[in-house]
Amino acid sequence: MIERVFGWLFVALGLVGIIGIVGYGATWQLLMVCACALMAWSCFSEARKEAQTRRK
Repeated sequence: MIERVFGWLFVALGLVGIIGIVGYGATWQLLMVCACALMAWSCFSEARKEAQTRRK
């Protein structure tokens, strides 16, 4: 459960970073967006694994 919360938190931070890049030209935030995408993918992957183990 907590993995999903962190996943959505990283998704929100990534979206804010994208807004910063597109709207304000802050290209230095590209690294943050990539890190947030990686962390969100990792959190959702862990949540999926945990859900599968609970079903068994």
